[in-house]
This record gives sequence, structure tokens and C-alpha cells, in this order.
Amino acid sequence: SAHNPVFIASIKFFSFIWTLFSANQMSSLLMQAVFFNTLSLLFLSIIIFRITDKISASIIGMILYATSAWPATYYFMASYAPLASMLNLLVILLIVEAYLRDNIKFLIPAGLFSALFFLSTPSAPVMIVLHILMIFYFFLFSPFKKLLTALFFYLTVIFLIAVPHLIYSDHVIIGHWLGNQGMNSHYQDALNLFGYAPKSPFFSFFHIGGNYAPVIFIFFVIFSFLFLIVRKKYNSQEKVISMFFAAVYFHSFLIDLLPFTKLGRTNFPAYPLVIIALVIAGNYLINYLLNLNKLKKFYLYSFIVFFFALAILSNINYCWATINARKHPGDYLSGLALRADLYLFKNDIHAEAIKTWLNVNIKEIDALEQIKTPPGREVALIIGPHGSGSGKSLVRHSTAPDFFLNEGIIKKPIDAEEIKIPYYMYLPPFLFEEEVSQALYFSGKSPDYKADNMKLTIWLWEKK
Repeated sequence: SAHNPVFIASIKFFSFIWTLFSANQMSSLLMQAVFFNTLSLLFLSIIIFRITDKISASIIGMILYATSAWPATYYFMASYAPLASMLNLLVILLIVEAYLRDNIKFLIPAGLFSALFFLSTPSAPVMIVLHILMIFYFFLFSPFKKLLTALFFYLTVIFLIAVPHLIYSDHVIIGHWLGNQGMNSHYQDALNLFGYAPKSPFFSFFHIGGNYAPVIFIFFVIFSFLFLIVRKKYNSQEKVISMFFAAVYFHSFLIDLLPFTKLGRTNFPAYPLVIIALVIAGNYLINYLLNLNKLKKFYLYSFIVFFFALAILSNINYCWATINARKHPGDYLSGLALRADLYLFKNDIHAEAIKTWLNVNIKEIDALEQIKTPPGREVALIIGPHGSGSGKSLVRHSTAPDFFLNEGIIKKPIDAEEIKIPYYMYLPPFLFEEEVSQALYFSGKSPDYKADNMKLTIWLWEKK
């Protein structure tokens, strides 16, 4: 909480609002993520419209973001990512407005929201550096006094808010940055278990984004090179397009170079910039091709429909895999608890995580003989992932010992039905939120979450 006081304040605010509607406080976290993602959608669409002056381009950007799997992931976990991304987009919108309107007064609120952004995520300095470069880039050819005034407006507001936080938070956030540069406890646990500390590959942003939305990231890279090739003039639109491409590439470089975690949530604020750059560059390239008068509109529009279909289907497939592993099994097991007594083995490394996830009464046992369910009632024994590699899940940041089901001693009851259901602890979107787990995934050392022994196994039978 010392890292993210604005995020903590937002949790308390939405928790208060949600009490007016429900006693289930966990739902306030979902409400918060939906609210901030919706604002991000709004700011993203306004930025695209201001640059292209086309509602159609704005709608395309909204659809691509609204159907994206990456922002949807944060509906399943409490994270500062949606808030940080929204504040970053608002700052960039204000910087773009300052440039397009030639009015540096927009940089005063931009500085304010950058300060709030700084108090929302420990990796904010990366984007704030990019904000400063954007201001410098946009006003470089303005009178020197105007450039200095613009930077002064922006930096003064940040300084007045952010610096006191660094001083009065007992330097916790500075210690956090220094810890990222050295060996934190997670890396030390990995070193003790594996003999080495796994590290995520450089350009972690593109590795994570390429996993979430391969179609969008492939076309982003293609469009960035095509734009460099066909660009001729250097008008305001081309200047803004160049800035968005540069911001994404600079972010990807700086966040891995500087002492910040390379996680999904710290990289996420750059994802909307990918969509903005993709749409505004696509609009530019389409206009360029139409001006050549060598390509019929039919082929261009067919390409747009194909790209849309491919990107959206890819995102929906990713979202469905997350829902199928995170929500449906929980709903099934919670419903099962109404008609059966649930049990877990005490030595199951996922026992505590499963109990916390389901939030229902589950008894722990050492052997089947300890089951005390009365005759005539159903028994459901939940067995977590087991076998080689089962310890490489989010439990204990992928450094738990493997859990082996001793099949020579523990045998499934003759009349028991065996059910296999997905388990989210090995799913990439969740592994991307922890350093060691993410590094193991990208090095190919995480188990396949689709494998039978990495799913939850349920033995269901009626007690005789």
C-alpha cells in the first residue's frame, strides 16, 4: 500500500459505494476494474478521434480494446493496472490536446494526473519519462521560452505531489526499486530451489503482449515499419503517429533496463498505446493506398474485416480460457458443496489456495479413512495438481515442492466418479503477475495447464 496509495484510496471509495448495493465486498473490486477500463476506453477513443478526425477509426479502436483479453484479465484479480492505465491515457490525452490546440495550460492538469499516476504504480516513472519526452518532442520547434514553460508546468505539479510522498513513506518505494535491481525474496527462493534465479527475457512487454494478443502485436510491428517507409511529409498527424510508435518501443526498452518489475501489470499501461498507434497508422496507410489509386476499396475493406475477425476471435478465445479456468470451476465446486462434503489432503500444496478461492467449508484429511461424512450423503475429494512440475504454479511463486499423490496407498473408491476441471494457477495471465512464475513460463519451464495432472481432480461418490 505504500507503493500505491491512490489505488488503495480507490479501493476504499468503491468499497463504500458498493455497500449501498450489496454486502459482498469482493464485487467492489470488479466494479472498480470495470469503471477504470471503461474510462480508458473513452480516453482511447477520444485520442484516436482527435488525431484522425474520424468516428469510424475511433470506433475501431474502441472495439479492439473492449474485446481485448489483457484488460479483461484484471476483472479476475485485484490490481492497480486498470487505474494506472486510465491515468496514463488521461495524461497523454491532455498532452496531445496541448499540442493540437497549441495551449500549454493543458499541461497543468496533465502534471496533476501524472502525479496521481506516480502514486498508483511503482513503475510509473517509465511512463512519466515518456510524457516528458512527448512534451519536448511536440514543442521542440516552438519558441524556447514556450518549451521551458510547458515543461515547468508539467514537472512542478508532479514535484509538489510526488516528492513529499517519497519522503514521508519512509522510502519504501525507493527500497522497492532497489530490491528489483537485486535479489528479492522470490528470487532467493528460486535460487535455493533451482540453483539459479529465473529472469524474464528482454522486451518483456512484447513477450507478454504477444501472448495476450498476437494478431494485434504482429500488425503493430508491421505497421510501424510500413509507416516509416511511406511517410513523406512531416505534418502534425504524422508527428503524433511517430510519437505513439516511439512511446511503445521506448517503454518496452526502459522498463526492462531500469529497476522495475517486468510484470503484466507494470507493462499494461503501454497496451492502449499499441492500439492507438495501430489504428491511427492504419488510417494513415489506408489513405495513402487510396491516394495511389492502385488498390480498390473492396480489397482494403476486406483486409480490415479479416484483421478485425482474426484479432477479436483471438482475444475472445483467450478470455474464454481464463473464464473457463478461473470462474467456471469455482462455480461448479461451490454448487457441489451444497450437496456434498468437500475434502482435501493436508499435504496438497494447493490446499490453502483452493480453500481461499472457493470460500466454502472444506475439511482436510491425511487418508481416506478419516472421512466422517454420514451414510447417504455425497463425498467430494478435491485433489490438486500433482506430479512433476506441480509446484511451479502461483502458489509460493512457483517455488513450492511438487505434490505427488501416492497411488500405491491412496486408491480411488470403486464407485467414485472422477472429474477433471481446469485450474487457473498455471494459466499464463496469472503467471505474468509474478516475477519467477513469468520467467519460468517464458523459458518454457512452466507445466502445461491443459495437462490432466495440472487440472483439479475430483473423486465424487456416495458414502455407504
